[in-house]
Amino acid sequence: MATLPPPPRRSRQESESPSPGDRDEVVEGSEAGERSEAGEAREVAGDLASGSDSAESASPETTANATPPPRRLREKTAAIAAANDVTANDVTEHSTAATVLSPPPRRTDWHPPTLPVPWRRPLAFAGWSIQMAAGSAAIVLLLAVAAAIPIVNFYVLGVLLDVAARVARGRLRDGFWLWGVAPRLGTIFLALWAMLVPIRLLAGMAQDAAIIAPEAPATTGLAVAVNVLAALVFLHTVLAMARGGQARHFLWPPGNVWWLIKGAGGRGWWSRASRELGHLIGWLQPARLWWLGVRGFLGALVWLALPTLLYLSATNRREPDLTTVVGFFLLVHVLCRLPFLQTRFAVEDRMRAFATSRDIRRLFAFAPWSWLLAVVVLYVLTLPLYLSKVVLPPRDAVWMTTLLFVVSIFPTKLALGAAYGRAARRRALELPPARWWSRWPARLLMTALVGVYVFVVILTPYISEHGRSVLFEQHAFLLPWPL
Repeated sequence: MATLPPPPRRSRQESESPSPGDRDEVVEGSEAGERSEAGEAREVAGDLASGSDSAESASPETTANATPPPRRLREKTAAIAAANDVTANDVTEHSTAATVLSPPPRRTDWHPPTLPVPWRRPLAFAGWSIQMAAGSAAIVLLLAVAAAIPIVNFYVLGVLLDVAARVARGRLRDGFWLWGVAPRLGTIFLALWAMLVPIRLLAGMAQDAAIIAPEAPATTGLAVAVNVLAALVFLHTVLAMARGGQARHFLWPPGNVWWLIKGAGGRGWWSRASRELGHLIGWLQPARLWWLGVRGFLGALVWLALPTLLYLSATNRREPDLTTVVGFFLLVHVLCRLPFLQTRFAVEDRMRAFATSRDIRRLFAFAPWSWLLAVVVLYVLTLPLYLSKVVLPPRDAVWMTTLLFVVSIFPTKLALGAAYGRAARRRALELPPARWWSRWPARLLMTALVGVYVFVVILTPYISEHGRSVLFEQHAFLLPWPL
């Protein structure tokens, strides 16, 4: 009886590795299981993240031999792609073309230093806290001064709109992008304050000497000393900032002089200075944010013009009529939707976003209570700005009012961005909207609270020095100070 030959012996390496057919079955089985677990939404997001074109062009052998990525990495990539799909595409249900948003600007070398552990490095933590506090004060003060300058204040409005857009795209901390330069600004701010102290002391002594003995040689010497000290401090400040504006550059003046003598005139210094200046301008984005503020201002003004004009035309009569009632309720309707229309404009960076009021109403159903909280924060923090105009400050003190504007409006943009981003992400992930018994109480409560706000605003012409024109100064959406 003939016996079959035994099967050929396989090496250890061959026995441990599966055959190509087995690999295909394993890969296909794993992909099917992952597909059933991830769902349709994650498949779409995964295709957007990894690119379906490259997967289709791959050969079968390459697909069989490829090792699938870890599950945690795939889920993280899918979540990022799904979150980007919320804001990168037009969330309007009836839109036929997706509007891809530009990503946030590329970060440069300016970024906040890592927070030291307080119980391990207490001195470093104290220095970090002082530096960040001084930098935050400098940023707010600079924005307040810019908001007091006509035409330039559109940049401040653009910065605030960009804050809401960044929070809607990502996380809450993304709204503090200007704080990347806070440590450097804080160092410069503290150094300038410290260097102005001896100048002020010496200037006070010179002023006293001029009153007591104006013809004395000591008086003339003090006046000259004040001018010389001011010139030296100015030169030292310029050199310290040219070297990078760090603390050691301000604390050691001889080092700045030696640096100037050694190689300040070389090409390397000029190229470095121009590169740093270019990084700073790219970080602040003056042209883009100014244009964003102009368009955000015009879009909000179009929505506010009709109800405000209706109410103003009715106030010329002694008794209220139907026009007054229509203007009141129309203004309530506008103020319920305009915050999120303006936020959506900042996210998508296109004027057509102001014409999607119906879709904003649908989007409200995915995060009704978050939107209600954002609206409450917005209008509660806006009311003090009307009270600040009961008595107008002098021209050179306008920055005090704009300082209140920056401090009040900045948290509202964070809240609006977070609420809008939450609703947009929930709809993009195809989560169910809130039930009617959750939506309608939030909607009615929002309408009632906005009605109270409008009632308070229409009373402000009686206490404001601007009169009836104060109704056009909607600080929640427009500029901090009239043109």
